Amino acid sequence: ILFDADIVISIGSAAGSIGLNGVPSAYPEFSSTETISRFRLQKDSLRQLRDEITQADLHLGADLAILAVSGPGGSFRNVLFGNRSSVTKQAVDESNSCWQIARQSDGKVVIATIESDPAGQSWQDFFRALAAASTATDDVQQIIIYSSIDQTPSAENRLVFDLQFETDPENPNRRELQNHQLLSTALRILEDKQVYLKSRLDPAAVEDLGLGCIESDDQIQRIVDRAESGILLRDAHRCTIR
Repeated sequence: ILFDADIVISIGSAAGSIGLNGVPSAYPEFSSTETISRFRLQKDSLRQLRDEITQADLHLGADLAILAVSGPGGSFRNVLFGNRSSVTKQAVDESNSCWQIARQSDGKVVIATIESDPAGQSWQDFFRALAAASTATDDVQQIIIYSSIDQTPSAENRLVFDLQFETDPENPNRRELQNHQLLSTALRILEDKQVYLKSRLDPAAVEDLGLGCIESDDQIQRIVDRAESGILLRDAHRCTIR
């Protein structure tokens, strides 16, 4: 059906990092299982994969794209239509200006939200939000992750929380975690900062992870009232701190 179409127009959203192919594409999603797996595992260089996407879109006649530039809280900053390359460049520029946040000098408390679809919120989102929050100010002491996470972490992710109580630097699990930059960064933050989580998990499950459990907005307000200073970082899992 795609090859028989006169025109193929890709439609997608730029939110934070735009991803491997720059703009949405029918390829490799509508190709073979083997190709999809190769892209997911990035078995070739990024340049090779992008060139492959470009060639596929040219053969499909998909040189046009509609790209929405989204901002924090599900807002739309712009909707662009036109040639793929020009739309991509403008979308990247606008997305970067929206999601690259300047590091602040002051802020003892950082409230970092995850406002994407509750059904799609993951522990990877949690770790990304945690990493952004920890560098959002020069003197952050407390971090509140405001989310709708409703699943307990996988065994690999659970390891991050368990290791914050492990003092042996030669622990093999700790060394293994060093191969995962995001997870090792999260572990250092958990060891150094006071981290709270508002989620859809049972309070006992949150506390079992070594996190402070937030059950209501009133609890957040009390933390904020006691703090000397603080900032709100919306959709922190998509932000880059510079």
